[in-house]
Amino acid sequence: MTPEIGQKFHISLALGPATTAPYGQGFNCVVEAYCRADSSAADPEIKKLIRQIVDRIDHRAVGVDVDLGIAPTLPALAEWLAEELITAGVHALTRVRLSRGDGYSVLWTR
Repeated sequence: MTPEIGQKFHISLALGPATTAPYGQGFNCVVEAYCRADSSAADPEIKKLIRQIVDRIDHRAVGVDVDLGIAPTLPALAEWLAEELITAGVHALTRVRLSRGDGYSVLWTR
């Protein structure tokens, strides 16, 4: 396995409106983005770029407050995060893990 460098961010979000609650169901989540260690992943600008993308969903109701063009589910959100990071220039991205506070997590890998 290729050595990786990871960045971890704690966020709060709601996934909706798939539930009866007006803003969906809320979760505390951890976003982990991993890049090849032989890349520029340790560059502070990469962490800043990842944070900017994560901030687009932090404290938001995905599918209500912010329309990302995806179903408001954790697997779709993990894939969206990966696509946004790659499009923004994080080409060394190897995986994205999105974990809820209840232990459920999804993993996107390249």
